[in-house]
Parts: sequence; C-alpha cells; structure tokens
Amino acid sequence: MRRNRAAAEETGMTVRSARTARPSRPSSLWAEAGVFVFDVEGTLVDAIMPTLLCWRDTLQSFGHDVTLADLHALSGMDGKRMLENLLPRVTIADRDEMAERQGQRFRADYLTHVPAFPGVRGLFERLKAQGRRIALATDCQRDQLEHYLAITGIAPLLDAVACGSDGKAGKPAPDLVSLALKRVRVGARSAVLVGDTPYDAQAAQKAGIRSIGVLTGHFPRSVLCEAGCDAVLHDVVRLGDAVEAAAVQPSRVPKVTRTAGHTGGRRPIHGDATRTSAITGR
Repeated sequence: MRRNRAAAEETGMTVRSARTARPSRPSSLWAEAGVFVFDVEGTLVDAIMPTLLCWRDTLQSFGHDVTLADLHALSGMDGKRMLENLLPRVTIADRDEMAERQGQRFRADYLTHVPAFPGVRGLFERLKAQGRRIALATDCQRDQLEHYLAITGIAPLLDAVACGSDGKAGKPAPDLVSLALKRVRVGARSAVLVGDTPYDAQAAQKAGIRSIGVLTGHFPRSVLCEAGCDAVLHDVVRLGDAVEAAAVQPSRVPKVTRTAGHTGGRRPIHGDATRTSAITGR
C-alpha cells in the first residue's frame, strides 16, 4: 500500500481515503481497465471558461444575471437540466430557447478559440500501445466534437463515441456513458471513466463503472472524490504515467470483458447538483 501511495504522489494522483474509497487498491484502476471512457470538454480540451462566459452572456441577453460561480457549480451538467436548476421559474419553452441561443453563440464566438490540452494525442497513443481501448462520452454536439477531434488529432485512435447528438440524456444521467460502452462492446467491470466534473463521476456510478477525476475543470479534489471519483489526477496526461507505472506490476494484466456477439476488430465511430465552485470556493 505504501508503494501504491508513493506512486500516486509521483503521478500527481489523489486517492480517496479508506473511509470513502471502494474496496480495491487504487493501482487496480489503471492495471485492470481494458477501456477508458473520456469526457471531452474540460478533460481533453480547455473549454470550461469559454463555455461559462458564453452561458453568462446568453443569459444576460434574456435578462438573467447569473454569476460565473453559480454557472461553474453546474459545469458539466446537461445544459437543459442546468437551466432547470438555475432558473426553475422560467418556462420550459424559454429555457429551450436559451439553450438554443447559447449553442449558436458558442459556435459563432467561442468554439474555434478552444485549445486542446497539451499531450492528449500522446496519451491516447500510449494507452493504445498498452492494448487499451478508448471511447468518448460527451454532452457536446457532433459538429462541436468534430472540431475537438481535429485539434486533438485523436480520431484515428478511438474505438467508440457517444455525444449529445445521439439524443440521449446528458450527464449526470448515465445514458451517454452506457451508450459508449455498448458501442465499444465491453462490460462495465473492465471500464473506467475519466472526467473533470462531479457529474462525470455521478454518470459513471449510475452506469456501473468507476471514475478518475482531473482538476482541469476547476473543481476541488474534495468535490470530485465526494461525487464518486476513486482517484484524482492533476490533468489527463498524468494518466499515461499512472497506467505505465501500474503495468510493471507482474500480476496486473489489462482485460477487456466483451459483450456477447463481439467478434473482434475495430468498431465504427458513432456518432445531482454539487454546488461547490473552485472559482470562488463556495
């Protein structure tokens, strides 16, 4: 256990305490995972602040003054559900119009300025070299995802994708995570989700898989752990170091539990509020 803790510190990992963690050792997350399911915005691309600013400006145009801190507390939640939490007295039709307007504004003024986090493609190459499979589960729409795939260069390395255009409920509902697992044809026991918000962790729990948090979504470690993350990394690139460190342990071999009917080969690419904000500490 001391060796696992030392390795965790080396790779920038925070592990949940024994009181709150699930029973298996933290290193088993890396060594036993046959597939990693990644969130995108805030995890692979630096989209959190542009998204918050776009929401703030959009809501202001409708006469609603909402702070960045209040928006950030719900960052990563399905947009319509976020509006339901923020503006419960506004009609559904008006909230739908706000969501539509925000999407238009984001595409026009923000999307092309969102950068990829450094080292994402290199991480995916390392995971594939280890025999891991990779899926994405993201609330963003397909056209936005295409832009993110272009700037990260990871499209050829993906085994499956589930996104907001698939018509499923967004996080913290498990629908997109479950769809990604279905498309990659693996069982939940061999999968781990990597995301930057508590809603990623909640979606993972509901889908029956474990989760790793990253701090690039600006949520405190404590919030991510409380939401269900078994470990927290400084950023997604640290995952490569953790996986490779765990792989040298002799008894750990990555396994993929395939669902019935899988015959191998590459699969085609398809297309409860936590109110603590790292921006203000509230």
